[in-house]
Amino acid sequence: MRLMAATLIAFLCSVVYPQEADSVAIERILHTKVFSFGGTGYAGVISQGEKDFRTILSQPASVAVADFERVYAGGNSEAKSYALAGIKELDPARFQEIL
Repeated sequence: MRLMAATLIAFLCSVVYPQEADSVAIERILHTKVFSFGGTGYAGVISQGEKDFRTILSQPASVAVADFERVYAGGNSEAKSYALAGIKELDPARFQEIL
């Protein structure tokens, strides 16, 4: 019984956590201050915007495209740049429509 309860809790955490992480990434990327890919700054670290971009990109394609369109509609210039990059990678036809 305990094993079954532990398995159920682990399953629920794995299902709920990614959705929560994705919504946090979307909210953060909407107000990002930097658009960049690859290492930036003196230390050459990946920007938080790119980390959020990759989090959104890791979702199923249809969900990720919808999230990127939401970012494109409501984000600043940097966020829109990330959104366009994601849409171009996942759905080139939709990218051409937006462009």
